[in-house]
Amino acid sequence: MIKERTVFEGELKQALDELDKLQQKEEQAENLLKQLEEEAESRAAELKRLEEKLKGKEAELEERNAAYTQATLLLQEKRNSTVQNLEIVTAQCESCKACELEDLKVQSESFKENRPRLSKVQRMSEIRYWQLRTQIKNMQGCF
Repeated sequence: MIKERTVFEGELKQALDELDKLQQKEEQAENLLKQLEEEAESRAAELKRLEEKLKGKEAELEERNAAYTQATLLLQEKRNSTVQNLEIVTAQCESCKACELEDLKVQSESFKENRPRLSKVQRMSEIRYWQLRTQIKNMQGCF
């Protein structure tokens, strides 16, 4: 019986050693599991922070797109208004140009018609000038 007892004690000791090893492995597994859970929580928190940051950036991008669209529409309206004003001014200039050309044609025709009369008046003025000059010389000779 002592032999059996010794064998039994040996087996018991071996079983207890295996139990200790299993407990150590279980503790290591629990520690690893705890580390993994902490890491998962940390990553979840980081993911949540990044998602919030992404939402903020998306909102900012939407605001910028809206501002860009608004600015583009405003610039298009200003461009259209400027083009329309330019067309009006151009039409007015063309109209004024046509009127001025017509006035110049009328003046030119008037000058052409009055040229013979002006030449006659100029010749008469020259004749009168020479007559007066002659009279002045004659009068000077008398004194």
